[in-house]
Amino acid sequence: MSDAPPPVNWEKVLPLAHKARVVHVDGKLMALEKPAGLMTHPNKDADRNYSLLQARYDHERECYRWHSESAEDPGKLYLLNRIDSPTSGLVLAALDSETAKAGRAAFERGEVDKVYYAVVLGVPRPRAGKWSDQLCRLPVPQGSHETARIVIRRPGMNLPAKEAITRFEVLESHGNAGAMLSLVRLEPLTGRTHQLRVQCAGHGHPIVGDGTYGEFQFNREFGRRTGHKRLFLHAASTRLSKLNFAAESPVPKEFYNVLGKEEKK
Repeated sequence: MSDAPPPVNWEKVLPLAHKARVVHVDGKLMALEKPAGLMTHPNKDADRNYSLLQARYDHERECYRWHSESAEDPGKLYLLNRIDSPTSGLVLAALDSETAKAGRAAFERGEVDKVYYAVVLGVPRPRAGKWSDQLCRLPVPQGSHETARIVIRRPGMNLPAKEAITRFEVLESHGNAGAMLSLVRLEPLTGRTHQLRVQCAGHGHPIVGDGTYGEFQFNREFGRRTGHKRLFLHAASTRLSKLNFAAESPVPKEFYNVLGKEEKK
């Protein structure tokens, strides 16, 4: 008879937001699944109700903190990465600062394999390949309330830029809302701000539902016809090979529904 303690029910321990869930735990590493529309972490206290965990966030240590009186409750969770609030899918975290340091270092060194899925407008040609671009941030006028935008640097743009590389593959295509849509597998080889959203749009195939880089008129008509008003981008797989950790999150069923397909099993 084993004396091992029962496994921790992390979904009861963590102050998770509605529909957020724990996907995988291995040692001190954890993968959580964030629904579209939630922030990875709050930027200010007022954002707590719209964040992955409904708890105070320590920006200096990059961790959530909450009051705990239970031995199995850590009272804190360190984030290793972030995804945009409109994006759904995997966010990795650690239960202590040392594990967090190792995990963040892996992300900084590019030692993380990530796979995303997106529904884009049109059909990329060729159907598989690699995008390699220089991304730059457009300056925001002083006093403006505009959100900073990232663009692919074109000839004549005298702005500092960073290289962004993404492998892509078109998996299937289908007409909907008066346009051809494609389900695309995206593998970012670099980790730039808004990289996938900017590269898809910059190569002529914006992600459906993208309110910053997308086709606004199409998005309105698409939402009206289908009832879906989310960004169709999902972080589906993350692997830290040197830390022997991997997690997966299934592609949301609405990605297949808008393509007229059944959800993959």
